[in-house]
Amino acid sequence: MLQPDLSNLPMYQRLVGPSWLANYPTSPGGQTAQRPCHYVQLEADLCLLRNLVGEERLIECYRDKLRCVDPCQVLQAMHEIHGVTLLGQAASKLTLHVLRGDGSKHNFDAQAVIEGCEVNADVKTRRDEFPFTSQATDEVEDTGVPIHWRPTVDEHETEDYGLRSSPNTEPPVSRTPENKNIRDLLLGAVKRQLPVNGINVVLLGHTHGDRQDLEFALEGAPVLRTRRGHDPKIRLSQWGHLSTGAFTGSEESSEFRAVSAVLWFRLMEWDGQLFRGYKLYVHEAANDVMPGVVVESLRRVLETLQALAPGGEAEPVVYRVPVRRSSQQGS
Repeated sequence: MLQPDLSNLPMYQRLVGPSWLANYPTSPGGQTAQRPCHYVQLEADLCLLRNLVGEERLIECYRDKLRCVDPCQVLQAMHEIHGVTLLGQAASKLTLHVLRGDGSKHNFDAQAVIEGCEVNADVKTRRDEFPFTSQATDEVEDTGVPIHWRPTVDEHETEDYGLRSSPNTEPPVSRTPENKNIRDLLLGAVKRQLPVNGINVVLLGHTHGDRQDLEFALEGAPVLRTRRGHDPKIRLSQWGHLSTGAFTGSEESSEFRAVSAVLWFRLMEWDGQLFRGYKLYVHEAANDVMPGVVVESLRRVLETLQALAPGGEAEPVVYRVPVRRSSQQGS
């Protein structure tokens, strides 16, 4: 496994400072040995950002975060930096930690000028450890394979839409669907970080979890609808989505119209290699829809990065979320 020492990370050294490294609570290279590929990526990201904003600004924005002795906090900082770097690679100008402009002290992580358009961005991270941190509710008969389950539709939403849930005698590991957790995360960026107007992007670093939950959060929770015909023995079942998804354009999703897109990314270290994944989800019902020239510029960046990554996914890196305006019907 690759084991970079600090001499291979000169930009990181300058950013956290030699005096701090000399007095690091544990081994100075302890964290780099735990996540060597992440630190190599961090070094590359810092070098790119230095060319855009200068070294002094990097120190102001990220020194304290990278000096943290909590590995989880440092990993979050790495994702913030990588997310901002994704915009930086498409930008002619980049500004870090920009005030929201509403008179509060709240700020968002970056503002990039891409193809002449100002793009505001805030980075969020999500770590979903289900089912690895939970007790199994049952076992598959005759196999001993544990069963873990949790709902995909929030119990309040099932009541609002008059839906029936499949009976289950065991309580779920969590009563809150992961897609609801992600919607709440996006809403936090809308209410507390991103400005009211403009092209706004949430950069979502998925440190652990299933990307499908993000898609459910944007498109709506999946539901199975069953209908009966004249013959009571014949039933028609069809999968659809509730219109509660953040990007559906429905009345329930109105608070999310300030978000023009979500740029999802994952950095996963395995067997000495860093596996990366990227996808841009474009919100067609946004107050300010992301211009096509910006989408194409980001597409080129993401396709290049994904092609360079070991095991890079072959699927398209841009997805325009369909608009579903009905508030009572899945589709």
